[in-house]
Amino acid sequence: MGDGTRKWYGGTTSEEITEPQSSRIGIGHWAQDGIAARGVLIDYVSYAEKKGIQVDGISGHPITLEECQEIADECGIKFQHGDIFFLRCGFTKTWESITMDQKKEYRALTQAHKHRHTGLLQGEAVARFMWDNHIVAVAGDGVSFEVRPTRDNDWSMHNYCLAGWGVPIGEMFDLERLAALCKKLNRWTFFVTSSPLNHPSAVSSPPNCMALF
Repeated sequence: MGDGTRKWYGGTTSEEITEPQSSRIGIGHWAQDGIAARGVLIDYVSYAEKKGIQVDGISGHPITLEECQEIADECGIKFQHGDIFFLRCGFTKTWESITMDQKKEYRALTQAHKHRHTGLLQGEAVARFMWDNHIVAVAGDGVSFEVRPTRDNDWSMHNYCLAGWGVPIGEMFDLERLAALCKKLNRWTFFVTSSPLNHPSAVSSPPNCMALF
């Protein structure tokens, strides 16, 4: 992709990506149509606590696909085509528990591209899982849906989801209350609506997201 001969999602060429006024890039289509689908929460934080695994959202701990599937099995989740995949990795919980000095230190690491945070481990199996299950969007409570530092650049889901498949990625979602409600209801699927801001050529937006049970 991106070498002038191969094309990105939707047949977009490299020339169209670098053209400032191009209508082929950005969140315009999502903003105009909105996003509405079934959401599925994979609550890694609760799983880790039961397993005696220390949860730290800024440690760079990798969450494996096998763990996600084990969580899904325990919660009776059966993935369906068109699902939105939510992953609670503990970043929000960790962030609220650390001091201001620690937050400043993390910010400095982020600016130097040396930050770490827990997230989904990259790999061919993950890409195949997303493709085979027709996942239409992914989101997590971390700075990135994937673990950082990246363990396998060849299978970066940012490249596959955004550039290859047109699958939006949600980051830094507050999943704490959602997880608490899922646990209370013993239900880990829900209806999701999202209305991104309609801004020409924008590459990100507040999600304006709501989960309905």
